[in-house]
Amino acid sequence: MKLSRRNPPSLRILAAVLLGLTLAGAAGDEPPREGTFEGDWALSGTARPVEVGSATVVLARLEGPVTLRSAGGLARKFDAVCNSVSDQKTGGVGRCTWTDEAGDTLLLELSGTILGPAGTVREARGSVIGGTGRYAAVEGEFRVDWLFVDSVLDDERFKGYVSKLEGHWKRP
Repeated sequence: MKLSRRNPPSLRILAAVLLGLTLAGAAGDEPPREGTFEGDWALSGTARPVEVGSATVVLARLEGPVTLRSAGGLARKFDAVCNSVSDQKTGGVGRCTWTDEAGDTLLLELSGTILGPAGTVREARGSVIGGTGRYAAVEGEFRVDWLFVDSVLDDERFKGYVSKLEGHWKRP
């Protein structure tokens, strides 16, 4: 079919339909504005005791895959990296980055029970404190119960998993 210059409304309608289909596809990838989630997190890393004055603190670095699931079947996979410091008196605090497959990152803060022998459940609460890309301006809170299940060699290396990960989030 040959289009003539006398028929510009047809071209405008075609362009509008194509633009509408493109925008509808892009909007389908955008996450909802708020929601709840649950997830899985496998942990491994190192924990090193350090003498600070008369106290012993434990410096830990842990890594592992995280999968979050929310309503409607939305699931995201992340690679997590966390650094923490803890002691018997005050518990522990940690900072984490969770990076998704596209390279977008959530920045998290955790506090709670970190120390204890293998096989004991620890509890922590966390907040989303920032993000990049699709997670820019995301806020949220979550709770984790986690378990160290295996320590090797000099007890500085460990493996574990989160037995409960749940929370809520929102974005502007």
